[in-house]
Amino acid sequence: MDVGSSSGMRLEQWGSILWAFEQNELWGNGSSYLWNVATQNNYEILGAESIWFSLLIDYGIMGGLMFIFLVLVCCFLIYKCQKTAVLFPVIYFVFLSLSAPIDENINILMTFVVIFLRMDYWSRDSELKWCNIVISSTHR
Repeated sequence: MDVGSSSGMRLEQWGSILWAFEQNELWGNGSSYLWNVATQNNYEILGAESIWFSLLIDYGIMGGLMFIFLVLVCCFLIYKCQKTAVLFPVIYFVFLSLSAPIDENINILMTFVVIFLRMDYWSRDSELKWCNIVISSTHR
């Protein structure tokens, strides 16, 4: 068994979760299945260091596609307001793909986007705009 985060270790981890993923490939096994059920049957899963392990086991292929869609929508919304800030969702996506998953990780991205958009909304002084959409000044 490899140690650390080598490519051999990653392949071994994929092999150890494959049985859980194959139980319901399209829709997954349900929220927290990886940590509540799968780790009880196979302790090697505890070392899995990617959000993809938990996403694919818990939510299946559809959950993985929805996560990618979520990141793309976040990038689009932030890009409309400030082009340079679009790097945050991209960097966060790469970080989640390479680090150990925690259930709250997905919510952090959405929370950041909502906070960022609200800050952008209230920082407009002359006109009340939200990402190039003019809103009536009577709402102030």
